[in-house]
This record gives sequence, C-alpha cells and structure tokens, in this order.
Amino acid sequence: MNGINKVILVGTITKDPDVKQTSNGSDMANFSLATNESWVDKKTSEKKETTEYHNVVVYGSAAKVCGKIGKGSKLYVEGKLQTRKYQDKNTGQDKYITEIVLSGYNSQLDIIIWKEREDFNQDNNFKDDLPPVQVADNTGFADDIPF
Repeated sequence: MNGINKVILVGTITKDPDVKQTSNGSDMANFSLATNESWVDKKTSEKKETTEYHNVVVYGSAAKVCGKIGKGSKLYVEGKLQTRKYQDKNTGQDKYITEIVLSGYNSQLDIIIWKEREDFNQDNNFKDDLPPVQVADNTGFADDIPF
C-alpha cells in the first residue's frame, strides 16, 4: 500500500508572494503562511498562543493568482509536504528546507480573505486574466455531499 502525503492549512500570508517562472516556463509562487493556535493554561488560567510559519510553493495557474494577493490574505491551502536539499552558497554545506507544495490535481488554494498587494496597480483590470481559483464559501455545506 502507498502512503498518503497531504497537508491542510488555514493561515495568513506574512508577506507578498514572490512569483516567478521556472526554467521550463511554468508559473511558481513562494510565500510564508502563518498559522496560530491558542489555548488557556490550566494551571494559570492565562491565555497562551503560538504561531507556526510554513513555506508554501504553488505551481501552475494558481501561482499567477498568488501574484495578485498580498500580505494579510487568509488562505486555505491543501498540498503535500516536501523536503528538498540544497547547498549553501556561502559555506558549501548541505541544507534542507521543508515546504508545502501545491501542484497538480491533489492540491487546492482557496482565498478566504483577499488583501491586495500594496504594489498592485489599481488601474489594471486584472480580473479578466485571472485563472479560475476557488474562493471559500462560508455560507453552509455543499449540496454535493455524496451520502
């Protein structure tokens, strides 16, 4: 049996995504997604909070959309966990980075709260050239539940 590699996160973009093209010409976006967790300490009744930062890489048409959204946008991302090895340019040592990768049919990007990039040209009517991306509908359950 094969394993399952699936990551689901809901979080906030910490800075504007970096969008570029790969050597084969496909779009790619990189950004950091912050997820928060809060709880009440049972001993002190004090509210505690922790934040985790996740590196996210998006490929394909959804990467182009990432170039239009900015810091503070809240996203639902669904992808796979991937660790890659690279060599530090200064020291020559091997380094590792773990990322959430969204590519292909097993990934999903939903925009929950849209914040435009500060450097985005307001006069540009960009919505005509955006590829279709799902935007979360928080109004209730979907009608296509299979049971």
